[in-house]
Amino acid sequence: MSLAVQSNFLQTTDNKTQRFNRSMMDAKPNGCANVGLHERQDFINAFQKEIADMRTLGEYGLAGFLENNLGLYEKFGAADEAVIGQAENTKAYGKSRLEELAKRYGEDNPYTKALRGLEKSFDATFPNAPKDVKDAWIDMSIDSGMNEITGISLDGKHSHISQILVQKAVRDYHIQHGNYLYVEDGWGESIESMMNILKQAISDIDNPLQGEPAHSAEAQKLRENEENFYVEFLERMGWMMPGYNK
Repeated sequence: MSLAVQSNFLQTTDNKTQRFNRSMMDAKPNGCANVGLHERQDFINAFQKEIADMRTLGEYGLAGFLENNLGLYEKFGAADEAVIGQAENTKAYGKSRLEELAKRYGEDNPYTKALRGLEKSFDATFPNAPKDVKDAWIDMSIDSGMNEITGISLDGKHSHISQILVQKAVRDYHIQHGNYLYVEDGWGESIESMMNILKQAISDIDNPLQGEPAHSAEAQKLRENEENFYVEFLERMGWMMPGYNK
């Protein structure tokens, strides 16, 4: 184990919590600053090393929590990894569009499996989201070819850790430790809440933590695409709000 890792973890409880939040908000463990295209396995390997280091230092609770989140990432990612063809446009929208494409390609088709993984990741992250929000998210994801919850493209070729996944991990951590002061009630259960979540994600992308390592050109491009997705989705949700004026 490196001296840097020991130095990071052999601190006060408050400093350990700050370090955890930095790790999650940076969207990567130590040793994986430039995760981007074709680098998903590098991220997983680095994450596993981080977990092992924490266990060595006796941080069993935090290690277990991060293991759960790594398992979530691996599960959704495995469903999405496939080489797919270009999806034709359909007249359907959202969930209906997904079902139409699934019927067209068949459940065993890699693209269909990626679409099922997209819906599963959304439902796991926002189980009580309004139907209109879910439909809009699925529709935009099909158009962009990217699952911005897992940060994995629908063809499985591109990956990064999305700010939505980071927010969920931090939220789950606070819930597990009883820090409800930091937990928003009704998270993702209304259009207003979803807009706040995406605004925070955009702010996190635009304002990286001081001292954050530089991203590779590939990873930076994915972060820019992620931000553009959130900005466009905010506009769509604005249309759903009563009395909204463009």
